[in-house]
Amino acid sequence: MRIVPHILHYFGVCFRLCSRLIFFRAVVLKWKSRLVDKMSSKSTFNLPSSIRCMKVLDRDVFTASLSVTALKVPVQSVGVVRQRYKQWLLKVPKLQPITELCDSDADRQTHRLLLFSPDYVKLNDAFGEGDRTFLSKNGVDLADIRQYAIKLRYENFSYDDVLDAILPRDTAIGGFSVIGHIAHLNLKDNLLEYKNIIGSLLLLFSPLFYICFFFCL
Repeated sequence: MRIVPHILHYFGVCFRLCSRLIFFRAVVLKWKSRLVDKMSSKSTFNLPSSIRCMKVLDRDVFTASLSVTALKVPVQSVGVVRQRYKQWLLKVPKLQPITELCDSDADRQTHRLLLFSPDYVKLNDAFGEGDRTFLSKNGVDLADIRQYAIKLRYENFSYDDVLDAILPRDTAIGGFSVIGHIAHLNLKDNLLEYKNIIGSLLLLFSPLFYICFFFCL
């Protein structure tokens, strides 16, 4: 009769252990997906050329200015306008594509600024006739379209942006794969001198992974 409580106890322990393993597996897969996205994405701006061939990471030099097209939109229309142009909006790490107006703007409390990617929206030729009709119906005055200056810092750049700025031009890291918690990178001969900075960057951008390098000689 005493065997039954022991069986139930061990069953409960196994159940909790399996639940935790499933949870941690989900976390690892989520971060793996984010890492792949970061390594495959490209940003719409360039970093200073002085960063090229850096051997020791200096975050302070990762600054740049970016000028984008901004549109003043009534607060009640932000959702529908954002949904229509979600593919056109600015996509920069740790930077929201919707921001408040400056303190001196009379519409600060009633409007927001939507920031657009320079790849899709230009100030002089921003919207076609269909877009103009849509925006007008949602209370947007295209006379309020403007240029908006953004100061970018290290945290606004992706892993791919940083590596592109540091490594010699027209070079690629090589094969990349993630197996469990191991990130496997194949480095070519001309990139071996950058192995420390590549490893430190990968660790910074994906802290849940243990990093292991295999170098192609």
